[in-house]
Amino acid sequence: MGKIDGLAGLTTKIAARLATKPEIFIIHPAELRILRSISGQDLCALAAENGWRVVRRLGGRQIEFYNDASTRADSTKA
Repeated sequence: MGKIDGLAGLTTKIAARLATKPEIFIIHPAELRILRSISGQDLCALAAENGWRVVRRLGGRQIEFYNDASTRADSTKA
C-alpha cells in the first residue's frame, strides 16, 4: 500500500478512539474518501495490523472499526 494523504492522521484518530471506546464510526465524507481510496484487502490488512476489525455499512456511507478481541488475545500469548 503506497502513501495516501491523510491516512496516517486517520489511523491515529481511530487508534485514539479505540483506546477508550469499543468502536468508531467513520461517516465524515473526507475521511470516507481516504478509506475508499484503499482496496478492501488493504483496508482489512491495515485493520489487522493494528488489532482492529473493519465493517462497511450503509452502502459505503459508513465504515466501522472495532477492537478485534481475537487479535489481541493472540498478541498477549507472545
